[in-house]
Amino acid sequence: MMGAVYAETDEEWACRRRFDDDSIGRAVEGAEANAPAPVCEGIAAEHAVGIIAPVVADNPILCSLQEDGVT
Repeated sequence: MMGAVYAETDEEWACRRRFDDDSIGRAVEGAEANAPAPVCEGIAAEHAVGIIAPVVADNPILCSLQEDGVT
């Protein structure tokens, strides 16, 4: 009975729109196409290390400080 669904477009119900199976199907397809990306799994600290480690490795100042034992 999806075709029997109506939506109110103003307070006085002066205008109605009938949703049929086709328009509802298109709305569902659009929602699936715009679904959010999957959430990253794992611990935030692991992700941070994966982001920060290459930056530290490319930074000569930080590399020299680490060699000197300064952290």
